[in-house]
Amino acid sequence: MKFAREFGFQCFVFVVLICLLLVGWDLSRPIINTETAIRAEDVVECIVYPFTNTEDDNSGEFDEISAPEFHFFTNIVIPITIYILCAGGMIYLLIENLRLLKVCSYQSAPGRFLWIVWLIVLGAAVLLPVIFGAQLIMKGVILAVIATVIFLLILGIITRLSHLK
Repeated sequence: MKFAREFGFQCFVFVVLICLLLVGWDLSRPIINTETAIRAEDVVECIVYPFTNTEDDNSGEFDEISAPEFHFFTNIVIPITIYILCAGGMIYLLIENLRLLKVCSYQSAPGRFLWIVWLIVLGAAVLLPVIFGAQLIMKGVILAVIATVIFLLILGIITRLSHLK
């Protein structure tokens, strides 16, 4: 009974990670579906766009600014964070199952075979966030650099706040 409960929990975590991965993929589709690589100007325009209003000095009216096709935070930062979390969760499941496979040496041959198949499925599932993240990053290196800097800044802030007493 304990084995069935553990396996059910791992399947639940696996399904949640796959669903989270699909949410990240859906969020990053506007970037992935663009035909050309994203330029640095597009990223800067996307970051700056919500904070700017251009005013024509002669007419006193506001010029209309065309909105970029993507949003930096929702289409780049959140999906990359989701891909990192999914890859980490899948690697955790894989390591935990490898440890359990070594501990449970008393299993029958079919049980051991099914467990090895499950490990292969988990190993293949680890590659999914890597592939989706690579697709997103390959659209423009500047996206990866800016998103990584923002992610590291957020992690630094969280780390500093956690060490304060």
